[in-house]
Amino acid sequence: MVLLLTASASCRPSSEAGPGSAAIKDTAAWKLATQPLVYIGSAGQGGHELDRVYGGVANPDGSVVVGNSGTRELRFFDPSGALRRAAGRGGRGPGEFQAINWLRPYRGDSLIAFDLRSQRFSVWSAAGEFGRVFQPPAPAPSTRAVGVFSDASVLIATDRPYDPRQGEGVVRDEFELSRISPTGALIANLGRFSGTEWLLYRHPAAFGATQPPFGTVAHVALAGDHVAYASSDSGRVALHDAAGRLVRTIQVPVQPRKVTPAMVEQALQDISDEGERRAVRRHLDGLRNATEPAIRALRVDRGGRLWIQTPASAPETSRWLVYDASGRQEGSILMPSSHLPLDIHPDRLLVRETDADGVQRVSLRQVVR
Repeated sequence: MVLLLTASASCRPSSEAGPGSAAIKDTAAWKLATQPLVYIGSAGQGGHELDRVYGGVANPDGSVVVGNSGTRELRFFDPSGALRRAAGRGGRGPGEFQAINWLRPYRGDSLIAFDLRSQRFSVWSAAGEFGRVFQPPAPAPSTRAVGVFSDASVLIATDRPYDPRQGEGVVRDEFELSRISPTGALIANLGRFSGTEWLLYRHPAAFGATQPPFGTVAHVALAGDHVAYASSDSGRVALHDAAGRLVRTIQVPVQPRKVTPAMVEQALQDISDEGERRAVRRHLDGLRNATEPAIRALRVDRGGRLWIQTPASAPETSRWLVYDASGRQEGSILMPSSHLPLDIHPDRLLVRETDADGVQRVSLRQVVR
């Protein structure tokens, strides 16, 4: 992790937790308010039926925009939670979506959304008026949006798949980070990183591939103008500048829990395909001293602070550590593991809530410090 981002070796971090690592207790300096400021998902209210929400924006006035991929539209709610407008629709033309999987504030008070299936960015006004579209320089099904730089250029990640001819076993793919202009022109390639582990196994018709439970994945986020990269098997986050130079490494104080037989059995119960389940069992039986991921997710707030999700002692709890650009820890917060942060302000947090039946709701809640 001390090599330059432009060198491919920099994407293969050590799996050691590092000096000074310590187990984290389930205590936190901050918490989410019980009573939401805005609540979207009430039964019987128009526009409140949500499906596959992957992005959301909380505006300064308390209004909320939700990227509802299930209906392929942006939904604009006022500060009371009432639907103000729906924009976009299914299709391939201007102002239309196939799958909204990313939504962020853009320059001024506009919004930028990314459609994973059509590989297209679209820019919208705060009122929901369509502006324009642009695409990555080499659109590919594996390209995804990461973040927006201060000059309105965009960071994208493009997966470079593993070679399926390697036969059975565990392989790890890579992804390439690139910076593109507000019109989609390539500004710079920032190098390749190790990505997700895949288990290849023989299937009756051909080879199958699945992400093995407790396998290694990579996380990337844009914190201000710093590119943050972490591998889930490491307790470190590397920050690089927009040119790919290493700025600093943050050592996260976490010691992952050892995977127990009960955890293995629970993971196997979640696999419906019999052939896949047998392959995963063989894989897990061959592991020694396997641990849960040390880092589970990266998020960034409006002030450029990095939010790092680390293991909690209870599966229903999610623990986040918050670091500023200098690498100093500013705080920590516990929330239900069913809550996914969509937009983080210094004093408010927009989250997607998913209940046991898979029903999604969105709430804006005060952060109590």
